[in-house]
Amino acid sequence: MKRTRRGLVACCAVLLFLPLLAAGCALFGRGAAPARMPQAGGGGPAGFQVLAFYDDRDEKARGVVLDTLVRNKALISELSPFWYKVNRDGSLTDMSEKDVLAFAERNGIRLMPLVTNQAGNDAFLTDPAARSRAVANLLALLDRNSRTYEGFSIDFQLLSPGTRDGLTSFMRSLYAGVKKRGKSLNIDVIPTGQATNRSSPYDLPALAKVSDAIVLMTYDNHSDASRPGPVAGLEWVRTRIQAAEKAGVAAGRLMMGVAAYGYDWVQGTANARTVSLKEAKMMLGRAAPVRGTPDLSPHFTYTAKDGRPHVVWYEDGTSVAQKVKLARDMGLRGIAIWHVGQEDQSYWDAIRGALR
Repeated sequence: MKRTRRGLVACCAVLLFLPLLAAGCALFGRGAAPARMPQAGGGGPAGFQVLAFYDDRDEKARGVVLDTLVRNKALISELSPFWYKVNRDGSLTDMSEKDVLAFAERNGIRLMPLVTNQAGNDAFLTDPAARSRAVANLLALLDRNSRTYEGFSIDFQLLSPGTRDGLTSFMRSLYAGVKKRGKSLNIDVIPTGQATNRSSPYDLPALAKVSDAIVLMTYDNHSDASRPGPVAGLEWVRTRIQAAEKAGVAAGRLMMGVAAYGYDWVQGTANARTVSLKEAKMMLGRAAPVRGTPDLSPHFTYTAKDGRPHVVWYEDGTSVAQKVKLARDMGLRGIAIWHVGQEDQSYWDAIRGALR
């Protein structure tokens, strides 16, 4: 999931669908060599996954979002709704919604719910009993929803360095149970050039062995905790991926996080607010954005009613299409979009075009 950098900047900081296939098509092979497979939505290379995060806590126009999912479901491998939180004792806070679950069942959309640590809690990772309880509770959920759940996306943030071994142990136990059920397990990781240091809670080489994919949250190169600049400049993204590979993660186990949002800064400050792609385009109006080189990220300036100059950097279909191309060129497993509801149809069309 996306990092809330204003409150989390001192810590580390961002998920869709099992390949949806028309009748008669075979399932995409996980980690298969790129090949073309016809799909209703225009198609993409077999094995290249598109994971979409769905944060229904702040989606007021849910109908619009669900319509978007139906319109573009041929592109989506799994949908990852923000549904479960692990508490200190290993119990779960359940925020799943029956109407969304029923919607997914009706439309053949496979779910990979997002599992976070409640309020940055990490005590359960260092308590063997709580850790085992959390694993058992998640596997029970998987059993109860085996028709619709493809597995889980784990997103634990604000972790202390001392949880490193506990996190790996948690993932090892959960992975064994998930694979026994024929399901999948991903983990979201904050990219950093020093990811293998003992000071990081993410032991990348070890985590790569106990997950199907590591989702690198390759966005917020600049954020509301920094001066203005690209949210995810192309070369910055490339270097984060290369750092993960250097740390020992094979390209075929990496997914590139891509954003559908941006930031609106007061010029010359680190004072910014998050804006969706839709909002940025409304602010831009009919004008054409400026595109940075070589990052290809769009941005524009405007003067607010109070007379202060602003600059908006964001991600759109053009910049994301370049990242899809980069992901394919580097042999990555796929991309993970944060999050559905912020983008517009041109964003999906650009992804579709980049996968042809």
